Amino acid sequence: MDKMNEQRENWSSSLGFIWAAAGSAVGLGNIWKFPYVTGQNGGGAFVLVYLLCIAVIGLPILLCEMALGRNTRQSPVGAFKQLAPAQSHSANLIAFMVSLGGICMLAFKAWGWGILALIIGALILRFRWVLVGVMGVLAGFVILSFYSVVAGWTIGYNFKDISGNLMFATVEEAKARFGSFAGNPFYAIGCHLLLVS
Repeated sequence: MDKMNEQRENWSSSLGFIWAAAGSAVGLGNIWKFPYVTGQNGGGAFVLVYLLCIAVIGLPILLCEMALGRNTRQSPVGAFKQLAPAQSHSANLIAFMVSLGGICMLAFKAWGWGILALIIGALILRFRWVLVGVMGVLAGFVILSFYSVVAGWTIGYNFKDISGNLMFATVEEAKARFGSFAGNPFYAIGCHLLLVS
């Protein structure tokens, strides 16, 4: 079947897309850690810098990703494969710089990071811009694995709350109880499996 005529799934409405985008953008990090980080870093001033960074960095990336997906109607890997030029001087330059950084790290006996930088440089040289799509898919997988663990903790804490086991006299006691909860592999893995099933 011709790829151009291949029928792909679409959002049934713009509202569905907006809800899905908002759900992925808000995430647990903004709900869970944002108030704490705001309090630690100056309150309102931190919120202004945060919103400025979203407008300057996040919004252009969001628009580029949406335009890339709308134009190619492919997965991230397929989109970069479709649009990547046969020869890319900028990808070669990035591969050279990353590899040079790896060589410098090896010279200073930072073996692990040096070898990792050389591997990344070789991957950039081989796959060029398709690697960006692969990294996007891998980043989603890593984020999902972290969020599913935290959501499992949330389920476990709901059970503890229902049974009345969340009464703490001090912050240190709450930290110690969380450490024992997260450190118990049977309970943490059980809550995680309950979430993903």
